[in-house]
Amino acid sequence: MKFLMENGLELVSRNFRTPDGEIDLVMFSHGQLIFVEVKTRKNSEFSLPEEAVTDEKIEHLVAAAEWFLQQNPMYDDNWRIDVISIIGVPGSSTPQIEWFENVS
Repeated sequence: MKFLMENGLELVSRNFRTPDGEIDLVMFSHGQLIFVEVKTRKNSEFSLPEEAVTDEKIEHLVAAAEWFLQQNPMYDDNWRIDVISIIGVPGSSTPQIEWFENVS
């Protein structure tokens, strides 16, 4: 979340639960809601974190985003889904962070 806020995004909600799944972060920037899925791995030995975001996961994120919008009508229909991939151990050296925008 700190990474996104340092890049100009505002936090709207974290760990928003819906019948279709949980949204890790809901952020806002330049009139657009950004639903963020955060994936973390200690290392990339077996796979990259972003590889865990399958088509099925994206479908659940879209459904959860639509649920959020129904529950929060003050936001319009301008939104996207992003993925933040983190490789590293919290509290140790600087993690490797990649930001994948508009993955849906």
